[in-house]
This record gives sequence, C-alpha cells and structure tokens, in this order.
Amino acid sequence: MSKNIPRLHLLFFEGFNYGLRWETKPKDVALDDGGTVKKCHFLLQNPYAFHVAKVLFKGLRTARPPIVSIALADIYDFVTERIHLCRELEPREFFTRTKNCFDWSRKFSDEAFYARALFLDTAVVFAGIKTPKQPLTDAFDHFKDLFLEAYLIEHSKVLLEGVKVSPETIEQVNDEVSANLEVHEKYFPWDLTHPDALGDGQDKLIPWKQADQMPEEEVDFSALPDEELFFYDTKCKSKRSDAFLGAGPSKASVARKGKEPVKVGAVREYDAFRDYRDPAADGDNGGDEGVAGPSGPVGGEAGDDEPGEVSMGDAWVEDEVLRVKKLKIAEEKEEEEEEL
Repeated sequence: MSKNIPRLHLLFFEGFNYGLRWETKPKDVALDDGGTVKKCHFLLQNPYAFHVAKVLFKGLRTARPPIVSIALADIYDFVTERIHLCRELEPREFFTRTKNCFDWSRKFSDEAFYARALFLDTAVVFAGIKTPKQPLTDAFDHFKDLFLEAYLIEHSKVLLEGVKVSPETIEQVNDEVSANLEVHEKYFPWDLTHPDALGDGQDKLIPWKQADQMPEEEVDFSALPDEELFFYDTKCKSKRSDAFLGAGPSKASVARKGKEPVKVGAVREYDAFRDYRDPAADGDNGGDEGVAGPSGPVGGEAGDDEPGEVSMGDAWVEDEVLRVKKLKIAEEKEEEEEEL
C-alpha cells in the first residue's frame, strides 16, 4: 500500500554539506497582506516524488539514505564511459538508457528519472573547507569532470599542442567549441543545473532558511546492516546490462568530425563492501546506529498527492502532473489487487 512508501526526502541525504543542495535559489513570494516572504523550490518534492520513492524503496528493500546513495552512484559510475554519446543522443534518451542499465532501476518511468537527472551541478564548495562526501556526490563530480574533459569549451585546450595556427585550424577550433557548447547547453542548462537557478517549477515551494555552512561529520557506512548491503550487491548491482549497445556515433558523424569519438577516463571503480565497510564491523548488523538521516529543510511532504506549485501558464506541466496522478492511482490499484 502507498502508506508504507517512505516520503522521498527521507531516502536522501539533505543539505549541501553532503555535497548536494536540494533547494533552488530563493525568491520573493507575495503574501495576502501585501508583504513578501522568501521561498525556494525543494528538489525532492515534485510530481514524481511518490513514484521515485516507490521504486527506490521496493527495488532496494531499504529506506536508508546511504544505500540509496550507493545504488544511484553505481548507475552514474557505470555510464561515465558512455559520455561521448552525449553528442549523439538527446538528454532524455541518454538518461533513459542510463537508468535502464540496471534491472531494479528500469522500473523508473522515463519522465521521472529524466526530470531529476538534470540537477547535477547543485554541489557547493566552501573555500578552504573540506566538506563531507557520500557516494552519489562523488559520482556526480566524476560524471561532470569527464563530461567537461570530453566537451572542451576553451579554445586554447581544443587546439592541439604543436599544431600550427592558421585560418583553417582557427575555423576548426571555433566549430569544435561551438558544437561542444551546444552539448553543454543541452545537458547542463543553466536554469536547471546552476546553484542560483530557480528550477523547472515542478517542485513545491517551501520557506527558505539560511543553510548552515559548517561541515558536518563524515557519514558512517560501517554501521549499515550486512543483509541490506548483501541484497543490494547480489540482487541489484549484479543484474546489470549495457543499455547503450547500438547507440554509438554513426559513421557519417565520425567522418564529418574527421576523428574518432572522444574517449574519456575509465569508470571510477566502486564496491559497497570494499569502500564503505569497516572490516572490524563485519558480522555486526549495526541496526540504525551511525546511519545519518536527513538534515535538510522541513516543510511540505515529498510523498503528498498534491503536485506542488506550478505556473498556470505552463500547460505542459499541468498535463504531465495529471498523467503522473493517473499513473500513481493505477499503481495503487495494482497493489490492492495483488494483496487480494
């Protein structure tokens, strides 16, 4: 039943001290008395919140943010070698193939996964302060680093060392930079991925509070129950396939560029047991001790039926909200029939 599905924000680490800032830039919202109050969109409260929470909770069989972080990080780690396909594929197709690489994550609807996949550049780095990390933020950083390496937008870096500068080479460099900028704008649009952006308007507005900028303690992964990590490692992570097969660049596009597709660095190796388990803790289930919970803003419910505040002018948003509601109702009916 839907009442057993945790609200989405309870499944994630919150607060940008963990490397992600789930709140958009605050804006002034008019009050009935003529005043204004600052509010921001909370990126874990949106029309897809219930669906995403359901897939995570049922697919991973846990409500623990550390394991959710590990599972989503593995998805992004697996596709880093496919970043050269961003030039060939539209973002929707790229991220759809991304989530289809694992059996458990195939159950995300294309729209739901794509809608949240663009919020990659929400990390905040404080000068001189080492902030705590978790697997998902590390994976996002790695994904973006390799993306920037594959699609250079600095003329000096595009021009190969030792190549003689001429009108022809200048034109080639300009063409390459222009093409790479188009890829940047598709995959990292400013209004959706910049920390100072306002988001896509699909997320609920909540009262804005100045976030605490002091770094928190590192997340303790050694206390995670062995049985939950074992289930993920053997039943979720192991059932993997390459959904990008057959999606390589066409021969025509390679010939047009006059070179092979950009090759980026190897996938960041990751293993839940090796990287995040203390050998001394093996055999100890650990219970809930040491598992970090949400530390972000409170306000609103991520699993609510209400879709959140959207612009009345965005008819496509309203249509999509209605479609998601129908999907949710259908899923709940299926669950009820299964129980009968």
